[in-house]
Amino acid sequence: MHKKLALIIAYFGELPEYSKVFFHSLNYNPEIDLFLVTDQDVNINMDNLIVIKKTFSELKNDIQNLFEFKIVLDTPYKLCDYKPIYGMLFKDVLSEYPFWGYCDLDMVLGDVFSFLPENILNNYSKIYEYGHLTIYKNDPENNQRFMSEVGMNYQDVFTTKVIKVFDETEGIQRKYDLMGIPAYTSRDCADITPWSYQLKRVETGISKERLNSFNYKKQLFFWENGKVFRGFINPHTNKIEYDSFNYLHFQKREMKIRFPFNSSIKSFFITNQGIMEKKQGFNIKKEDFKRYNNYNLIREISKGLQRYYFIWRRRLLKYIFRR
Repeated sequence: MHKKLALIIAYFGELPEYSKVFFHSLNYNPEIDLFLVTDQDVNINMDNLIVIKKTFSELKNDIQNLFEFKIVLDTPYKLCDYKPIYGMLFKDVLSEYPFWGYCDLDMVLGDVFSFLPENILNNYSKIYEYGHLTIYKNDPENNQRFMSEVGMNYQDVFTTKVIKVFDETEGIQRKYDLMGIPAYTSRDCADITPWSYQLKRVETGISKERLNSFNYKKQLFFWENGKVFRGFINPHTNKIEYDSFNYLHFQKREMKIRFPFNSSIKSFFITNQGIMEKKQGFNIKKEDFKRYNNYNLIREISKGLQRYYFIWRRRLLKYIFRR
């Protein structure tokens, strides 16, 4: 099969347990190859997983060799700002793919290309705008657009310790907007907010008209035969309905696997208590909403406090310590 897309993840240190779920969902996307750049020994037998064994220092040197100025790249976390250069950095291994992109490990893939029909692939140079999954048309001109003079200056980004989030909306996406380059930015994913104990989609940028159907009071998420679904109670009919997403991103959650997990698994719940066993089928019951995505006042307060700590710590590091 001719592969449409190569995704790149650079991850250093021991892979988290939840990566098993990510790789399992990747295996159901045969049109995608994943290049995992890591310093770990990865013993996963998958046709669409290619491991590039490198230390963080070696990758840093590879990036430095692309630029005449001295880059700042002290920690793997700073790599988020360098993701838009991957098309240029890995051009040799990407040469046979019409599209390339970057994504994260803290996610569960659905049927990605069911959300990207040919008319979208043919008409957009950039698809999606968040660091957990962004896709680019693979050609030399497009791969160097991060160096455009409009918007955030890439040399400023690459010469500071401050995390600029260059890979997302205010960075590379803003550049495409200013250049007038078509980008497809539909919110096809279930991007789960880390600041709520209940699993809820991030509502930033969503219009008031869409909010009623963007999250539901009673909703839960699950993966089934290569697709990510949400079950919810329709507030107008009080009946259980389903919709689907191209992937689910569960940022800043441990997401432990709560049952014996192997390559034969066909279905599982994605819950605020971790990955849990599920029988196949669209068989959600009303009591399942409390069981797999319950509300807990104490935990919600705790999440709110974590949010304020995160925001103020980031502001302190950015504006006072310039880190």
